[in-house]
Amino acid sequence: MDPADITYLTGTYEEREQGHLDYVPHFKPREASWAYLPYIEEVPYGVTRSGDWDESRNEFDQLYIVRGARERFLDEKSWEQTSYYTALCEAFRERGLSAEAATARAIDRCEKLERIYQRITTHGYRSQAKLNGHPLHEVTITVGRNGELLYNCEGRHRLTVAKLHDIDAIPVQVLVTHEGYDGEVGYQDRDALRDRGESK
Repeated sequence: MDPADITYLTGTYEEREQGHLDYVPHFKPREASWAYLPYIEEVPYGVTRSGDWDESRNEFDQLYIVRGARERFLDEKSWEQTSYYTALCEAFRERGLSAEAATARAIDRCEKLERIYQRITTHGYRSQAKLNGHPLHEVTITVGRNGELLYNCEGRHRLTVAKLHDIDAIPVQVLVTHEGYDGEVGYQDRDALRDRGESK
C-alpha cells in the first residue's frame, strides 16, 4: 500500500492524556489490548460496517507527531523546537509531572521516533515479519465507501516516516471496509499487500 494514499483518520482530533496526543480512533481491533485508549466500536479484523465513520476528513498529516517529524527531519529543527515536543511537554505536565520529568519523558518519545527514522533510512521499511514482530502491529487502516484509505491505529511512527521518505509501498492490515465500497481492497488482500510491502 502506498503510504501517500493514507491521508485521513478513522477517528477524531481530540487531545488526550495517554497514547496518541491528539487522536481518538473510531474502531478498536478486538484482538488489541487497550487499557486506556477510548474508541467508539470494537470489531474483529476484516468486517464491513455502515455509517458515517469514513466522512470525518481529519487529516493524518495534521497530527502532532507528523508535524513534529516534518519540522525535525525536513526543516532540520532540533526536537526542542518542534510542535511535537512542545505538545508532549504540556501533556506530561498536565498529568502532574515536574517540568524536569516532563522534559525527560518528551525527549524519550522524540528519540523513539528518531531511532525509527534512522532505522528506516538505513535499512528500508521492513514488515513486522522481517522484524520478528506481531503481524497485527502493522499499520492498520480502514477503507471508506469511495475507496479512501484511512489510518485507524498501529504504526503511526512508521507510517509517518514512510511518508517522509516517499516509500512506494508498506504492508498494512485492513480492519474495516465500508459496506458501501465495492472495490477490491479488503481484508482478504492483506497477505498480498504485506508481501508487496517490503520496500527499500
